[in-house]
Amino acid sequence: MRSFIRASLRQKSYFFSEATMQFFGSQVHGDFYECHPDEPHRGYFITSEQDENEFTTTHAWEGERRFTIRYAESPTSISDYSKFGEYSTYEEAKEALSAMIYKAVKANSHPEMPTVS
Repeated sequence: MRSFIRASLRQKSYFFSEATMQFFGSQVHGDFYECHPDEPHRGYFITSEQDENEFTTTHAWEGERRFTIRYAESPTSISDYSKFGEYSTYEEAKEALSAMIYKAVKANSHPEMPTVS
């Protein structure tokens, strides 16, 4: 995960910048799960955000820390794989990500990006 974050910051992506991480109360959890060994910066990881901190004015989760599975097409192209803040615990997000990866490996395919409404 550290090498992915370094690559992202080197390429001037805002996602892991100190200001962005502080504003959203973000934390990165666990490992970076590569889609394929030949594509080291394409894969999945888990973040958490907390909407009640000194930088935010909205409190959709009333200060609760929520977890999101992220998909990285590259160090500068990161999107939500799950719904933003979909999981209430890291364990739930990790279990969902593990199940998704297992299903994809078993089918010998790349997990499809869901349509987020």
